[in-house]
Amino acid sequence: MADQNRMASIIEAYHRHRQGLSSLAASYPRPTCAIIEALDVLHHNTEEMMLRQREQALQEAHHG
Repeated sequence: MADQNRMASIIEAYHRHRQGLSSLAASYPRPTCAIIEALDVLHHNTEEMMLRQREQALQEAHHG
């Protein structure tokens, strides 16, 4: 449960950053390697998800 709580705060900080509401540097002024890696994985997965959504929307637009 403690790991889930830690990840929730990282995910929340990442989403606030993506929305332009705060900077990651403000949330993590001295990030650990684990935080940097978690943010990198989160960013990669988010970008992949957005790409899949765009591709699916294009396919749906072409097929009806």
